Amino acid sequence: MEVKGCTLVENDIAYFPDAPTERGRRHLKELRELMRKGFNAMLLILVMRDDAKCFLPNEKTDPKFSIEFWNSIKEGLKLNIKTFKLVGNKIVYVGDIPLCKTNLT
Repeated sequence: MEVKGCTLVENDIAYFPDAPTERGRRHLKELRELMRKGFNAMLLILVMRDDAKCFLPNEKTDPKFSIEFWNSIKEGLKLNIKTFKLVGNKIVYVGDIPLCKTNLT
């Protein structure tokens, strides 16, 4: 399992990454390698905002990550996207959101 924190939301869409991430691309490749060996693999996205309605990889910021993401999904990577909000000094779980509908989903 790989966990990514997400804070970028535009027009109700949560995007990751907010900056190019060679490390993030490497993690997706490693998860795909594990799946090819018969292991289950999951990407857990923690959206630290409650205004997101769905999630997409940020193709504009890191097109290479986006390609790795979609290749991983096509190969069976499980995806779980959870949203949270700050209430006082606590982080509160809001709910799960889906992958946004695109021509790739």
